[in-house]
Amino acid sequence: MRLLKRFCAIFLSVMLVMSLGIVTAFAAAKTGSLTLKDSHGNVMSNSTFDAYQIISWNSGNMAVNGTFKGIIKNALGITSSDDADIMRAIGNLRDKGTAAAKFAADVKAGILSMNPKAVTTAQSKDGKFSSLPYGYYLIVQTSVGEADGTALSDPILVFIDKAETEVKVKVSAANIEKKIEVPDPADSKNKIYVDSNTAAVGDKVNYRSLSTIPVYPDDATNITYKITDTLSAGLVFDADTPINVDVVDVAKDGSITVVKNLKEATDYTISYKDNGQTFVISMNGANSDSNLIAWGKEGYRIRVTYSAILGKGAALANVNFGSTGNPNSVKLEYTANLSNIRETDYDTVITYTNKLVIVKTDTLGNRLKGAVFELYRNGVKVDTQTTGDDGIAVFDKIQQGHYVLTEVKAPAGYNKMNDIVFDVEAYNSGSLRIPNTKFEIVKHGNAEVAASYKAIWVVKGECTNAIIVDNCNGTLTTTIKNSSFKLPGSGGMGTTLFTVLGVMLISAAGTMFVVYSRKRKSATR
Repeated sequence: MRLLKRFCAIFLSVMLVMSLGIVTAFAAAKTGSLTLKDSHGNVMSNSTFDAYQIISWNSGNMAVNGTFKGIIKNALGITSSDDADIMRAIGNLRDKGTAAAKFAADVKAGILSMNPKAVTTAQSKDGKFSSLPYGYYLIVQTSVGEADGTALSDPILVFIDKAETEVKVKVSAANIEKKIEVPDPADSKNKIYVDSNTAAVGDKVNYRSLSTIPVYPDDATNITYKITDTLSAGLVFDADTPINVDVVDVAKDGSITVVKNLKEATDYTISYKDNGQTFVISMNGANSDSNLIAWGKEGYRIRVTYSAILGKGAALANVNFGSTGNPNSVKLEYTANLSNIRETDYDTVITYTNKLVIVKTDTLGNRLKGAVFELYRNGVKVDTQTTGDDGIAVFDKIQQGHYVLTEVKAPAGYNKMNDIVFDVEAYNSGSLRIPNTKFEIVKHGNAEVAASYKAIWVVKGECTNAIIVDNCNGTLTTTIKNSSFKLPGSGGMGTTLFTVLGVMLISAAGTMFVVYSRKRKSATR
């Protein structure tokens, strides 16, 4: 924007001089140098650039390059061919970053649709231009250097009006990004992509990776481009959901357009290792090199999508409950140039899961076998469990949601508990929270962390059943005490009952005695 402001100021000054008919002080065209640097201030000496002068400034006169005038007009959305109108429209972009970027991109696209080498003002192989005639330039990066290993930068607009000019080029290293697909909390019909989620054992987890493609010279061969994706032991590839590989165009707002659906064996190969927990996608089809060259120049990305099941079959024994979670990692190995193979760091996403442990006892603390419980989440039954000899039942399908725990069958001779209603919230750290609870800081290892909460579950308006939430182990634990059925004894209701019966018998005997006495007296008379 600073360059556009400078251009606008110079343009206005030149217009003023011309309107006054003053002879300018410039006797001949002046030139200046341009140095292109990365975000760290290093000269991009290993990358190549082309410069296109779209407006000249010669001896005080500014003029639009006739070769590009039609392209510039279309990019500006104007019909006038007058140089002053065109330059005024460019000057109006000075405070509109998005509009200026679009203008630059549109001009670049128009120039590249021509024979760009035939209309290039100057070329640089070391990130430097010397002796550029004063004027307004579009700078286009044409290759990525070995030291950078980056994708092409966006086109650059720069005004050369002094002996030396430096510009920082926005570059981004080739990278790969992993996300988990989950429903949008605001609208379940939509999907969002996150770094972590919660899931229950048996749930499907949907993954997506997006990787950039370096820009290669047209004659590049034997290009390496490999995506390595690894599941932790608690996750199993979903055989019913195939691995999909696509070429996509990602807009600045994040929206994705599929450019091409790639086919295994034709466009890429897949190999597996680590007992099937890792797969490697290699772009080594028959047209791999030419495809990568073309896709890289367009700024396209490779998208990989697939699904896994948490704790399926034997993997249940390897599920990490609690704050450790179940990670999924991906990395990209690629040719930075013809002689340099690079690897990105792993990008990791994590699926957290938790469990509910029920301990069933009598009032004396004796463990009770045979209590049957059902667990409902958001109104849907998710599991049924029965306490074993140890009096314990475990529900391993706990994630975020509203829960109701019901005892459908109590051990013989014991009462069933009232339903327990509770809510569970989870956070990206894998920690759990039951709303409106007392928070505690506890010791875990050598660090003091917020690893535990104590909560009270509310049952029919009464506070009962203290719950311990252990985030380290991902466990909600409660002890449910049940009383047995009671028959009448010698005290309490039993004593009362027998007292009442005795009074009734005595009253009846008395009545019978009175009746008998009256009858006897009547007979004597």
